[in-house]
Amino acid sequence: MFSKSVSVKTETFKVRDSKTGEMREYHSIEDVPEEHREKIREALKAAGLSSASTKITWTDASGTVHHYNSVEEMPPEFRALYEKTLGS
Repeated sequence: MFSKSVSVKTETFKVRDSKTGEMREYHSIEDVPEEHREKIREALKAAGLSSASTKITWTDASGTVHHYNSVEEMPPEFRALYEKTLGS
């Protein structure tokens, strides 16, 4: 019933607060504060990379391949398993 293979690509963004020096970690570009998002997108573009994203692909027991662009798109039962597996 569950996957034969799972491929997960995630990206983490670390942003240092210039006032406090505190390093904050974000797990999606959408979580990054608005004032930093465009700078990150520009840096990715300059490096020849596409915009950051999470892609989740898994194959169920019947051989059907499922693709999701975010954890939020996953059905609740698979999202729970995914989060448990990653220790979220």
